[in-house]
Amino acid sequence: MDSWFVGTHETQECFEDDDKLTYYPNCKKKQGHDLFLPARDLTPSCLPQRYHGNVYEVVRYTAQLTVMVVTYVISPGRINTHPRTGRPYPYSNLTIKKLSRKGSGRIYKIKKITEEDNQPCPCGMCIQSGKPVMTWGEIRIVTATHLVFDDYEAQNTVCRFGYDQEDSPIILLTGVGLESADVDADRCKLICVTHDVNLVEELEVTWGRYYDLVRSVRDEFKDIRDEDKVTVVVSHPHGGPKMVTVGEWVYREDGEGRTCRYCYTASTCPGSSGACVYVVGREGWYYAHVHSGTGGKGNFSGYGVDY
Repeated sequence: MDSWFVGTHETQECFEDDDKLTYYPNCKKKQGHDLFLPARDLTPSCLPQRYHGNVYEVVRYTAQLTVMVVTYVISPGRINTHPRTGRPYPYSNLTIKKLSRKGSGRIYKIKKITEEDNQPCPCGMCIQSGKPVMTWGEIRIVTATHLVFDDYEAQNTVCRFGYDQEDSPIILLTGVGLESADVDADRCKLICVTHDVNLVEELEVTWGRYYDLVRSVRDEFKDIRDEDKVTVVVSHPHGGPKMVTVGEWVYREDGEGRTCRYCYTASTCPGSSGACVYVVGREGWYYAHVHSGTGGKGNFSGYGVDY
């Protein structure tokens, strides 16, 4: 295994009596905390001059689509070792099966379900009530497999949307399963639901604009994308409000087909696992690069498709 990608994953482990503010002063990476920019304070000046236009807009929309992912259980189905490296897989040997972990993710697909579709909401509350909601929203989120490993963990996961500051309204999306999980790429696709139809309609507009922008920026910067190597990570470090960090990628490893992964200087901390890693000039909106971990040579992503 390439030494650039040897290190530890960055979930934030949580206990019921923990105050998340205590994580910051005890963090081994606290020297990088000053580089975290609150998402609510994002401006074009946070990026190099030539990226003040559509690139800034892509980052802004990425932030709007970023969620905090909270998983409450550890699946007994977790593998013992990583198939590529032979290293122990996170949490596979723990006897505690209710250790909460926080990470990050990004919405990538939204679908409104109406009564005409005749598909009852599959969330636990609807199943237990016996009277499921018939108009609801399905929201799919890309995050890290080491954070949400299988359907069992997905069904015990919630995602907090719009957590930009401490007093942000609590808007939760409820996990019901996984669309897919790739251990090697360290990327999974989490299926969540919401009964807030207005939120679904707003997200459809946001996603549509993001999709158009990210493809436009790819075409605009593809010929110079390796000059500045700008890399942006949007995450919820330490399970706190959403932060944006800007750096550059310093190493790239090609995988099978059109896949690759990156090592970069953009700051991350525990709680950043699963966050979107946006490399300017590359698309990656669907088969995205997600933040996987940190090591002696920097922070690194899982594999993603490189368009």
